[in-house]
Amino acid sequence: MLPLSMKLLAPVLAALVLMPPPAGAAEMKEVACKETLLCSEVTPEDAALFDRYFGTAAAPVAEGWDAEKLVQFSSSWRRNKAGKQVLCERLMILAEDGSTLRKLFCERFETNPAKRVNYKEQKYRAVVPFVFAYNLVGIVDFDDETLYVDCVHFNPQTRSLEGIESKHWSRRELHAMRGDLTEEDKSLFDTCFPRHKWRRTPPTWDAGQRVLYSARGRTGARGAYALNGCLKRIAADGSSCRLAVKTLETKGAWICRDRPRACELPMVVPFVFVELSNKLRFHIEQFNPRSGAYEGSRIREYDFRSLELVNDAWTPAAPSN
Repeated sequence: MLPLSMKLLAPVLAALVLMPPPAGAAEMKEVACKETLLCSEVTPEDAALFDRYFGTAAAPVAEGWDAEKLVQFSSSWRRNKAGKQVLCERLMILAEDGSTLRKLFCERFETNPAKRVNYKEQKYRAVVPFVFAYNLVGIVDFDDETLYVDCVHFNPQTRSLEGIESKHWSRRELHAMRGDLTEEDKSLFDTCFPRHKWRRTPPTWDAGQRVLYSARGRTGARGAYALNGCLKRIAADGSSCRLAVKTLETKGAWICRDRPRACELPMVVPFVFVELSNKLRFHIEQFNPRSGAYEGSRIREYDFRSLELVNDAWTPAAPSN
């Protein structure tokens, strides 16, 4: 039996192939997760959903799945912050293409069960189809602020919800994945960037080494110049990705403050990885699902705290000679 994460591989790759390159960062104003306290300002359509799945009886409802409407529902008794007994009703509404997810919540007090109050809505925009991100920020120490990712396993043939796999990483854990270059990293730099051929290099895929390599030039004052090389190694099954960067050469009065470094990027789903630098980055490595040829990398950048999408860039890759 395939691991749960591998079930997402085929549909995610197929969906990514169909994604058009982004039109430009200026047009991107989406947020991965947004919560709204509706209180009593609920639409008639949403109020009808609670009536449909929970009825009028103030009784717990076991978790269920409406395959026709793609709605998961459940309710249970608990005590609120004031210690009052309330019946919490929950709905999760999934878009068929996995692009969005809505969660609706409300409460019914034990003393007045006929009335639904404290409506709340959470709206999610997928990072990639069927993968949704949210966070814990502000109420914990900075380094303990945490990214959460839910991977929804939906079977389009049977329209069944096969499960939701949750992953999470704190800022501290993401930063701890950085380290020094290994001997293998150094050898790959020598192979991809021979000393007598140092030059700016567009993103290029070496299928034999399974490495994406590139070199970008930077200029400074009074003719200062630096050439920075980058390697990205991607496992054949999409389970791991290692990113390494190194300054290959400097000229003029360039002061090199960046030491060579590497980072193991955690896997979200196969061929999708997460990195935390100054922004939260999701690396989406796109392979042709038929030929297996590497096509390029899509990087979606979010503000860690607001989860607003600030950049969405597609970079095609050329095959190595």
